[in-house]
Amino acid sequence: MLYGYLNKYFPEVVEKIRSWQIYLTARYFALSEQEQHIVRWVGVVCAIGILYGFIWQPLAHRAEEAKQNYERQAELVRWIQSNEATFKALMPLVAASDGHLGRSIISIVTETAQTQGIALSRFEPKDQQVRVWLEQVSFNQLVDWLDQLNKAQHIQVAEIKIESQAANGLVNVTLVLK
Repeated sequence: MLYGYLNKYFPEVVEKIRSWQIYLTARYFALSEQEQHIVRWVGVVCAIGILYGFIWQPLAHRAEEAKQNYERQAELVRWIQSNEATFKALMPLVAASDGHLGRSIISIVTETAQTQGIALSRFEPKDQQVRVWLEQVSFNQLVDWLDQLNKAQHIQVAEIKIESQAANGLVNVTLVLK
């Protein structure tokens, strides 16, 4: 099958292989019996070397890598199981945390306000809080923004003062977020 494929698509390669085969066979039979015996043993040693180098050794290497990966994963599972009680004890603390992931409250407030299309007139940081002034902001945008801060970032309104404006739906707001 392979010979037919090669002969069909690569006839010149097949012809070269055939000529080399004829040449090497003639050379082999021209050797003495002792030399033929040595050539056979060299061929066997080369075949064993090729099998080892291209088949056995890569398979053994991959098997060793798989074994080491399995052992690392098993060790991770044992570590997780041994620390399960600690994780369960920390879960309420994580759930109650502020969720800021090391970011300052000011950066969170300004970023979320910008994504909601709200321009901060002024802000003043104070400990773990920030006082914010907003002017001519849509009341609906304000409610959406405060809802996003509360749900996604766990930032809550500590104080708020809302003044309605002459324009429909617009307000001036002073609030403290924590």
